[in-house]
Amino acid sequence: MNEDLPPIRMVVGDVIPAGLLLLAAQPKTGKSLLLQHLSLCVAQGRPAWGNLAVSQGRVLYIANEGGKHSFRDRLAKMLDGESAPAGLDIAYASDRLGAGLESQLRAWLSEHGDARLVV
Repeated sequence: MNEDLPPIRMVVGDVIPAGLLLLAAQPKTGKSLLLQHLSLCVAQGRPAWGNLAVSQGRVLYIANEGGKHSFRDRLAKMLDGESAPAGLDIAYASDRLGAGLESQLRAWLSEHGDARLVV
């Protein structure tokens, strides 16, 4: 109890702390759409989901499902005519967990000191 602990660094309001977060739900419930919107908000520095403050920074979104067309179409609707933020990096392929993904993420994180979110 006497240990002086640093405050928990939050990425989204008082809901999402820095660190690992697993989001799981039934298929087709909107997980990808929710996280795509969150990624855009963090990259833009705009409140997430309408009212949650974000820690603005670079975002890596690994879009391994749905394909480039559906991802771009959803992103275009979210942007509503605005340009995509420079801080939103989108990858359409990656190695698998345990087969190189960890080193790919470490490399990206070391290149981007302003990184806030990886999806």
